[in-house]
Amino acid sequence: MELLPSQFLTLTILFFGVYQGGVLFFLSTTSKEQSIRNKVLFGSLIICLILRLLEFTLQRSGLLHPSLYYFSVPLTMLVAPLFYLYIQNSFYGFKLKLISLLHLIPFITSIIFLVPFYNLDDESTIIYLQLLNEVGRLSTNHVLYMILAAAQFTIYAVIIIKLLRSYFNEFTMERSDEKIEMVKWVVNFSYIIIAYISLYFLANFSLLTYPKWYQYLELVNYLGLAFVIQILLLFFIKTRFSGLGKLRISKPKYYSSNIQGMNFDPFIEKLRKVMIEEKLYLDSDLRIGKLASILNIPAPHMSQMISEGAKTTFYDFVNEYRIEEAKKLLISDKYERFTLLAIAMESGFNNKTTFNRTFKRHTKMTPTNYLKKHKNDQLE
Repeated sequence: MELLPSQFLTLTILFFGVYQGGVLFFLSTTSKEQSIRNKVLFGSLIICLILRLLEFTLQRSGLLHPSLYYFSVPLTMLVAPLFYLYIQNSFYGFKLKLISLLHLIPFITSIIFLVPFYNLDDESTIIYLQLLNEVGRLSTNHVLYMILAAAQFTIYAVIIIKLLRSYFNEFTMERSDEKIEMVKWVVNFSYIIIAYISLYFLANFSLLTYPKWYQYLELVNYLGLAFVIQILLLFFIKTRFSGLGKLRISKPKYYSSNIQGMNFDPFIEKLRKVMIEEKLYLDSDLRIGKLASILNIPAPHMSQMISEGAKTTFYDFVNEYRIEEAKKLLISDKYERFTLLAIAMESGFNNKTTFNRTFKRHTKMTPTNYLKKHKNDQLE
């Protein structure tokens, strides 16, 4: 088959995208910066994207046997769950439980919907795809698959947005350099994945309205996917080899600060006094900038003073007081009938999830276990 220059260029970009995907998979799964669980999740996500790109590329080049058409389509249903679990693990970590298998339900269901297509002989497969591309003739199962995919994407999009908002509320309090980079990466990665999935659905749903647009939108989608993989690869290359710069003599975090070397003990003592007397920690919207303005201190200086004077972060510094307040409320007769969420809100937290996690980190037990232990101690 003789190719036009534009077709040759398109296939070159697509094949190069598959190759870059392989390199990205290798770098992401051998990266020392990620946990083993994150390597598995991110690596699996990349594999799903690579196989989708590979199938499309082989189709466009005429190298894919008809019996293998749509072999990677169900993998699209794993993209959103893997992405969600990757974000969840990056921010909070998660334990793999039996209930986690529920994430596989859309994937398994999509395979069931596509079984009739997989059972077609080669000639019938080609005829079906021709009718699909030319007039948008869809089977009932194809329509059901599209509805399932759209529903899944919508649900996960809502969950992921809530997760990002929840973490962002906590992150804006701490503002550590390490987390700034992590948040930037996850947010940019979110944009990339959402853009890819949106284009994917736009292409598929064009079959219901303007079938002639399908081939063009599909091509744009997979060229975009190749571009996405390239962006992710460049990020990992930058991350992987940026460690070479560490061979140089590193400067202290607050090297250029004009209060470097000062004794921060008097400030920390004053800060603790203000926190207790005015109970500033009960303000769930308390930020380092707000606290700095109350004490009439520049926010960067406030951050440095807490970091070097109290040997902790602003986030943990404030939460120490919130946890102590929560411990008092949990064992108080006045708050005996309050729910954990109410206790959390009264202590300065803005959601139950953050409260539970922070409480356990500071006390080595959950709020419920803490209350049980207190009651047992009273009985003894």
